[in-house]
Amino acid sequence: MELKNSSTKKLKVCAPEMNDRVGVFVDAEHQGVLGTGPGADREITLSAKKDDQYLVMLADNMGRVHAGTDMTQRKGVYGHVIERTAFKPGKCSLDVCDPVDLLAFKSPIFGLRPGDTTLPDRVTWNFKHLKKSSIVIEMPTLPVRALVLLNEEPLMLLEADRPATIVLDDEATKRGNNTVQIAFEDNALSESDENFAKSMHKLINDKAVFIEACDPITDKGSWSFAKWEPPAEIDFDAV
Repeated sequence: MELKNSSTKKLKVCAPEMNDRVGVFVDAEHQGVLGTGPGADREITLSAKKDDQYLVMLADNMGRVHAGTDMTQRKGVYGHVIERTAFKPGKCSLDVCDPVDLLAFKSPIFGLRPGDTTLPDRVTWNFKHLKKSSIVIEMPTLPVRALVLLNEEPLMLLEADRPATIVLDDEATKRGNNTVQIAFEDNALSESDENFAKSMHKLINDKAVFIEACDPITDKGSWSFAKWEPPAEIDFDAV
């Protein structure tokens, strides 16, 4: 990708919609490994120089989870690389709301039966957003599935035992007050509902990170793609 930079500076960037591990190079210099997976970071620093630069991203083909039980993962180079800007939503609360029928939101879901719902306890943020930009929430790994609700409407399902990123794009959020909630699957919990909800509230309050996607640095660049295939035999040296 050809980038057109207005100044020389260090950029802290992330790619919130990518679910693979991606090696990042700027002008043939390795900048880091971005994304999810062993050795990858959610944030790396790019050395941006004034005028044109070339950004190259090489995605590992990590495959999908067993038996295709989650086909929602965004594989390869997916979405924009954005400059990270902190967003402060305030502390989250633990609110009691009506349970949500999970299969009414999405079906089928591996391991769920008709009538399975969320717990009534929801981790809740209330915040004001006035700019024309997306909000990104980097979530910690949760031990159970969780349903994300934006302004009382189901938005997406977070799978258990893996890190997740929630992207609230500009068209989804309202100008002004918004409410984001995390509702947990009520299915074979090993502890009381009340204790579990309190422990999840503490985990998310301590570990969740909000970002404002104010500048997608790849939005105005010129993209090109190489075929995703093994190198030819001629590209290898004999050993």
